[in-house]
Amino acid sequence: MKDSSQNLRTFFAIPLPDGIRGWLNGEVILPLSKLPVKVKWVEPQNIHLTMRFLGEISFDMLSSIIAGTSRALHGISSAKLHITELGTFGGKSPRVIWIGAGGEIEKLMRIHDAIEKVCIGAGLPPDDKRFSPHITIGRVKSPAHTAQLISTIKKIEIKQLDFAANELILFKSTLTPQGAIYEVVERFPL
Repeated sequence: MKDSSQNLRTFFAIPLPDGIRGWLNGEVILPLSKLPVKVKWVEPQNIHLTMRFLGEISFDMLSSIIAGTSRALHGISSAKLHITELGTFGGKSPRVIWIGAGGEIEKLMRIHDAIEKVCIGAGLPPDDKRFSPHITIGRVKSPAHTAQLISTIKKIEIKQLDFAANELILFKSTLTPQGAIYEVVERFPL
């Protein structure tokens, strides 16, 4: 039996196919990782499209969110997506390196809006960030040499690789000194 006083760090995400994760690792992360910039790169197996970060939640709230999400996603079909451009958040001092997602974004927005309503109904505060479909591939740890990083990012060509958002996953995230460990809590087919 689980201790109901213990909280879980959780988030919703759309998984990416192995081929896309491998391509991103080999064609984007590997070349960028050779630059003299301090970046914590996302491990290939952890690359995903985040739909909603929930933060620390109780087991009781988790049960409510799982039940509510199953109901909220009923009738929402999968979305045909593709990766788009490579970019950064943070302007001249980038903090996050990301890959954009394009395609049937309106379907992705329906999925996001459905889980947002479930999260608010379960007692979480509304997400304070506007949903912008992207795949985080790295977090910049120091501003040194970021001009070189930005310059190199502009030169990398991103292939339009297609994938289907046919599953939403609720992940548990455990932070360790070696990086985050993600475990599947629940799968929701779309």
